[in-house]
Amino acid sequence: NRLSSSNLDLRIGSQTSLNSSFNIRDVTNPDLTFFYFDVNDFRSRVSTLRQLIPGAEQSTQFDKLGKIRFSGNAAGFYYDFAASGSLMTEAGVARVDMQLNTESGKNEATYRGALSLENFDLGRLAGDENLGKITVTSTVENGRGLTPASAYADLKASVEDFTFKGYRYENIELIGLLNRDFFKGFFRIENDDIDLDFRGSIEQLSTVPRFDMELRVDQFDLYALNLSKKPLSVSGRFDIDLLGKELSKLYGRADVQDLKLSSDSDTFFLENVAAMSELSADSVQRFELKAGIGEVYAEGHFDLALLPTILLRQLSRNHPQWYRKVRLPMQDTILIPTDIQFELEIENTGNLTRVFKLPMEPLTHTRLNGYFSNLPDADSLAVFLTLPQFSINELSLDDLRMTITSSDSLMVIDRLSVEQLKFGNTIEYGIALDGTLNENRLDFHVEGSDLSHIFRNLSISGKATVNGDTLDLEFEEEGLSLLDKGWELQPDNLLRIGPDFLETRNLVFTHEDRSVTIQSIRRTGLDVRFSNFSLKLIDDLWDYKPLDFFGEFTATFRVQDVFELSGIQVAVGADPFLINTDNWGALTLQAQAPDLRSPVQAFLNIADPADEKQLTVEGSYYPANIRDDSYTPNTFGFDVAMDNYPLRYLEYFIGELVTDTEGQFDANLRFSGPPNQPDVEGTVQVSRSELTVNYLQTRYTIEPHTVIVDNFLFDGTGVQ
Repeated sequence: NRLSSSNLDLRIGSQTSLNSSFNIRDVTNPDLTFFYFDVNDFRSRVSTLRQLIPGAEQSTQFDKLGKIRFSGNAAGFYYDFAASGSLMTEAGVARVDMQLNTESGKNEATYRGALSLENFDLGRLAGDENLGKITVTSTVENGRGLTPASAYADLKASVEDFTFKGYRYENIELIGLLNRDFFKGFFRIENDDIDLDFRGSIEQLSTVPRFDMELRVDQFDLYALNLSKKPLSVSGRFDIDLLGKELSKLYGRADVQDLKLSSDSDTFFLENVAAMSELSADSVQRFELKAGIGEVYAEGHFDLALLPTILLRQLSRNHPQWYRKVRLPMQDTILIPTDIQFELEIENTGNLTRVFKLPMEPLTHTRLNGYFSNLPDADSLAVFLTLPQFSINELSLDDLRMTITSSDSLMVIDRLSVEQLKFGNTIEYGIALDGTLNENRLDFHVEGSDLSHIFRNLSISGKATVNGDTLDLEFEEEGLSLLDKGWELQPDNLLRIGPDFLETRNLVFTHEDRSVTIQSIRRTGLDVRFSNFSLKLIDDLWDYKPLDFFGEFTATFRVQDVFELSGIQVAVGADPFLINTDNWGALTLQAQAPDLRSPVQAFLNIADPADEKQLTVEGSYYPANIRDDSYTPNTFGFDVAMDNYPLRYLEYFIGELVTDTEGQFDANLRFSGPPNQPDVEGTVQVSRSELTVNYLQTRYTIEPHTVIVDNFLFDGTGVQ
């Protein structure tokens, strides 16, 4: 009635071997059977063991442990035994020491034990490069019950070190009490870059969990912990009492005291943040968030996590063709009944944006409120926004206001306006839009003030209709204001934009003898022609007091393929071209580029046959994103030739110093390099000249001479 073996050697193939001893007494009587196993040395590979154990063939995850070696022992009865051992793997070492007594059944079973890992590579086992090695000792005491309903135990774990995302954590302590429906515990970690402790409980795990916990964070440096790409650390006191299974359906309260967010240069502090979420007896949900920078309030029947998806679904249902045209993501979710009223007030975000290294200025006195419903008899949406100032990067908006209301398939844009819009220091204007969107048709009116100078005091009305992949734009014949002038459009006008084609009809804008004609070229090109426009537009675009421009010009802008922005051509003509009432002659400007990433070739000629004077400029500009790396980006090279030009033109720039200038000059110059620091070289030939120096009241005569020009000086050595 006894079975035993001493120094048993067993080998299976070349990978697996076992050396052990065992002694089993009262084998025929399970209630009295006593066993003792002593594994001196067991060696194998996990992949080999999978082939020997039934049902384990598909479980390949533990193959990453590689070669394994185990030694240990177990002794006792089937219902009351103890076991201990060490497992060495290619990923690290695991040690176990346990006791189990099931004499009173699974529900009343008692147990205790310890598990430790030494330099165990969790990343190798899990296939996650963020995880590193861990050394941990854990114990289970006062364990009782082996079924989910009866399990109860005291847990304790001490982590000596653990690596995550390249950071080595040390001195982590966890103490807790766990049963089927309850966890209560304490967690603490104290390092240079992370110092926090957690105390609390989670109840009703089997039904709707309740979270009651306190978290003290003295230091949490996300940048040092490799959890943030920018310098950022957090500290504060968190008190949480919440009930619910899902993040969007948590009810209760959460309070934060002394919240501090710090970067390498700024610190943002909030003395108190309070959040509350509740569900009333009539299933109305209320959410409220209060902090020093502002407040948020929402009430109704809603799921915060699904709200963006629900809103997009409603827009796709009410305006399907516009929804597809602007390429919003399609929503296949089922209808979830939702109605919500919301309010957002931001008093001042302070330096919060600087802490997060966002390229924007603080938000102040911002108000956003409205409501949304997709209920069958109350399909509606309203959004009201007031934003006094918004600035990000080079873009700045002042006094942004928006009022949008919607009912079923009818959306009314009462007002979408910006009092002042700036981009850098060059463009400054206001713009406003209002209109009505009914299914696939938008009736609109746009107004703009000082809109890039050319479109000063813009006012235009029309309708935009989506038909499948095609957008049709039609403009009202009257009511167009441009450059402070009233313009008329030809009737039955149309601009049709398809996925790969353009089509125009009767797109001609006229004011007196001026006209703008927009015409499609083949299927993808566009030709825009400005006729009889005043050259004083140059004064509007370039405010340079010594020069005033007069005359009329005609300009043509052509793009062979609008979708690829290729085949770009510009042609400008003016005859006469006058500066300060001086007739410079006839102007011709031509420029072209294969596309926006290719060199721009330009040619300018101003000629007056009567006086035999002529100016020629010819060369290229190489854009910053040029495709050909044989060119230097954002540079140019232009050759300038001037023949028989009057020296009195210099009085444009130095008229207060000299007057009554006589004589002519010729010039051959080259300008090259970056626009902000160009190089210049060449010569200027000056004929016999005379001028009066005003402050001396003396007239001078200058003999013919040649001036050498470079970056540093005009060398007129020998001038008499």
